[in-house]
Amino acid sequence: MSRGAWVAAAIAAGLAACSFDPEAGHHIQVSYTDYSSLYSPGLVQYAVPKGEMTPLVHSPQFGTGPGDPGAVAAAVPPPGWLNPPIRFTTTPSAGTPTNYKLVLIIDPAWPGAGDDATCANPMATPVKPGGGPNAIQATFCAGDRWVSHLVAYGPPAATADDPNFRSMLAQVSLLLFPPFRPDEVHSPRPCRPPFCS
Repeated sequence: MSRGAWVAAAIAAGLAACSFDPEAGHHIQVSYTDYSSLYSPGLVQYAVPKGEMTPLVHSPQFGTGPGDPGAVAAAVPPPGWLNPPIRFTTTPSAGTPTNYKLVLIIDPAWPGAGDDATCANPMATPVKPGGGPNAIQATFCAGDRWVSHLVAYGPPAATADDPNFRSMLAQVSLLLFPPFRPDEVHSPRPCRPPFCS
């Protein structure tokens, strides 16, 4: 897929996922989007030679609501530009690199910018107690170094299959793993204000 075609598709998907739901009155917003100098599409491809990436899920209450790591991993859609597509799984096959990972912190107490400490020890990040997520702090890590980062906000969700939660994860995949270096284009974020801050 050409860069222009991908950008057009990403803008449409981003606006659809970020827009208001007139029936529910809810919307998804993304903020704190950032990319380190390490980010490149080539690094993403290098990180998944077996077609799998392991997410580390830190949630207020595992096994309740959308906090189950396996269910969260299965709900993350793959970046559409990778061919063949990858899958996110908590039970990767033998030989899958473990030094590249997706860190998902559900309902962090203080959502904000990613840093190397998030990659080194994700479970040390304080989270809010229960109540369903209204924020997902996502960081793509290479070892203990952050590569890309964002925070997605949305309405509370009861399970990982909740459409609101899946919309948040769609934004995570779309914006955390773009098919180009964001500083190489004029509009690096498909989800733009007023939909995203």
